[in-house]
Amino acid sequence: MANYKGKDGRLSFDVIVNKTLAKDTDSGVVQNVIKDALTVTLPAAAAGLMFIVRNGGTAPTGAATGARSDASVAVTLAPNGTDTIGGAGRTSANTNLVNTKSTSFAGDEVTLLGNTGGWEIVACKGIWA
Repeated sequence: MANYKGKDGRLSFDVIVNKTLAKDTDSGVVQNVIKDALTVTLPAAAAGLMFIVRNGGTAPTGAATGARSDASVAVTLAPNGTDTIGGAGRTSANTNLVNTKSTSFAGDEVTLLGNTGGWEIVACKGIWA
């Protein structure tokens, strides 16, 4: 799907398949995951890179355009190689960061900032473990 500007004015991209983020084209663009059980893989961490991943939920059948369902999408963020993900109360670890389907809300999102060897959670909405 194409890039678009959301209600908040940020450039977004609807993610409907597993995706590996590209440092040159995806940094700073909201990755709006709208299909269940997808994995978004981060590139190698580097200072200055920022990625935003949002749980966009799925569109309910017969609902108005733009409506989204809570508890409809699980999102997995996978670090690259030996990179770690830490911050926001999470001990830095080389493990996936997951927004589970059962506790998710459409609009849950996490912002990650790159540094040498890892990713730091700098903003988080919803439950990501």
